[in-house]
Amino acid sequence: MTKIKLEIYWGFYLAFTFIVWMQVERWLGFHTDKIIFQPIFSSLLFIPLTFLYWRALFLKKQNDYKNTITFQQSFISSLLITGVFALFLPIALYFSLKYISPDLLQNFIAKTMQSGKISLAEAQSYYNFKSLLLMNYSTLLPIGIIIGYVISKKNATKK
Repeated sequence: MTKIKLEIYWGFYLAFTFIVWMQVERWLGFHTDKIIFQPIFSSLLFIPLTFLYWRALFLKKQNDYKNTITFQQSFISSLLITGVFALFLPIALYFSLKYISPDLLQNFIAKTMQSGKISLAEAQSYYNFKSLLLMNYSTLLPIGIIIGYVISKKNATKK
């Protein structure tokens, strides 16, 4: 348990960062007026995620491995962080949709309906909690794995 304490902490911290990012999106109008640009702005989340992965793996190397870590140890740690993040992501998304931006799904549906190319039923089936969760999983988890891989390559102790 103590060996993965850091991974649990940082996985939770990534989920918290997701919630904060959703709040920033809402403050900047990407959940209302600028909703058409929300996917683009949302993709910028990789910037703070990169910093957080770097910090987590740096601390893992420093605290658990006495400044000597292999690529494999670092990468496994990043995968555990990503896994913990994946466990907390549904809670973070639910909290964001319930308390931060409760109208987000309806705003997506309304904006999609304005094009006239999709029916209300199709828009509602596309924009719901489950589909939004799957969209987040399909983007954030691969990004986490890629970021973890790159940082693990840089973080590994050179022989």
